[in-house]
Amino acid sequence: MGAKEYWKDYRTTANALFRGFNDEILAEMRGIADGASDVGARLQERRIDLMAIVVANVTVEMGELASAVSTTPTGLEGLGFERPPYSDRKRDSVVDHCRAFAATGPATRDGKMVIGHVTWWPLTLAEQTNVLLDVKPALGHRMLIQSYPGGIESGAARTGTRTTPEWF
Repeated sequence: MGAKEYWKDYRTTANALFRGFNDEILAEMRGIADGASDVGARLQERRIDLMAIVVANVTVEMGELASAVSTTPTGLEGLGFERPPYSDRKRDSVVDHCRAFAATGPATRDGKMVIGHVTWWPLTLAEQTNVLLDVKPALGHRMLIQSYPGGIESGAARTGTRTTPEWF
């Protein structure tokens, strides 16, 4: 399969599985697509569209679908299927996990909440996550995150469980 077919599959998968974005996030992604296209950015000789930006923002999650499916209960457990990959604890390593912290009150300089995250996985994408976003949502809290071109979330701090502010 060539690049165009892979891209079509990514767009189809993202469109089918990631429909829970709220209006504010969709407007942000649409603005990124329109802005990039208006200054000449093209993908496969076409303007950048909303779905291209959606794919850019869910690529890591799509890459984890196989392991997520193997660990998600279906009601068919114990019926003689093969053991899922997660049952092999030898696969775990220090680079398979992230670390995070939250502090408030006397643990911080001004008593306000501070949240931090460190990604412990191979830095294959590090050269692409070189954009700093200063996010000031209409609702929720301001935050600084590391992202990537076209990103609306942290490209270096994604995990299977979202623990982002209520605006996300």
